[in-house]
Amino acid sequence: MQIILNEKNEIMSFASIGEIDDSRAREYEGELPDNFVEEFNPSAYLLDGNNIIAKNPDYVAPSSSVPIGPSDVQNIVIQQAVKMAQMQKNIMQQSQDIAKLKGANS
Repeated sequence: MQIILNEKNEIMSFASIGEIDDSRAREYEGELPDNFVEEFNPSAYLLDGNNIIAKNPDYVAPSSSVPIGPSDVQNIVIQQAVKMAQMQKNIMQQSQDIAKLKGANS
């Protein structure tokens, strides 16, 4: 297995099959913690002073600040689009009414 460490000895990447094409990659042949592969996130594990991979006690999972639903600006644009569609519908209806009136006067 190959791993890439940062300056704090946190594991940033790994490859259990094949090789990592990076000069920072180093071989690791020790034991892996349970669920290492399934739970891996960059910096979540580190290589301690005894050359053992362990969970990083300082690791904080990144918060997902992805907004749910449209933003305020998007809501305004949606409202404007609805109003424009209603106005176009009214204009079309008025055009049809005018055409009918012109045909009735002939």
